Amino acid sequence: MIKNIIVIIIVFAGYSILHSLFSGLRIKAFFWKYFPNYFSFYRITFNVIQFFLFVLLWIVIPKPSDIIYRVDGVIEWLFRALQILSLVGLGLALMEFKKSEFLGLSQIRRFFKDHNAERSDERYELAISGPYAICRHPLYLFTITLFLFEPVMTLFKLLFVIWLIIYFYIGSFYEERRLTSELGERYISYQKNVSRIFPAKWLKGLLRK
Repeated sequence: MIKNIIVIIIVFAGYSILHSLFSGLRIKAFFWKYFPNYFSFYRITFNVIQFFLFVLLWIVIPKPSDIIYRVDGVIEWLFRALQILSLVGLGLALMEFKKSEFLGLSQIRRFFKDHNAERSDERYELAISGPYAICRHPLYLFTITLFLFEPVMTLFKLLFVIWLIIYFYIGSFYEERRLTSELGERYISYQKNVSRIFPAKWLKGLLRK
């Protein structure tokens, strides 16, 4: 079991490092400098590689099924309800931003339209309504709660949830550095008023009402 845990930690850590490295500003600046004519294809290439890499790792990674805890009865229904709310939250959060920019499709369309590679990986827009009024990274929040409230928690699922929390929290710093660079004072003001992942400020506002 210890061997499997070590393998899982190494795989998750390796994937996290690669993802953060290639989504970072320095690597993007490198590709822009040496491959400017193809930079519009950076985002979609990154997404495709990361997707297939994650699928491959998910297939080969050990998945110890030792049960850590199991809930049933009313608590199980409560957990399922929270998972459904998490799915609803994910759907609402996805509706608030341009999926084509995130996937890299808009960059390619703009490239073929004017035959001019753009430096910007994405055209960032500041979403502050809906789930983004609750926290700055609702996709992270609701993904974590979706897996956290699993009625039957195995060892692998627990390690996966722990990895998600650490990965999203650290990754949010890199993401916000890019957003601050692109959006400037608007995003800095948003940071001051809305919590990062856990909606502490939003909950405090509800309690005051």
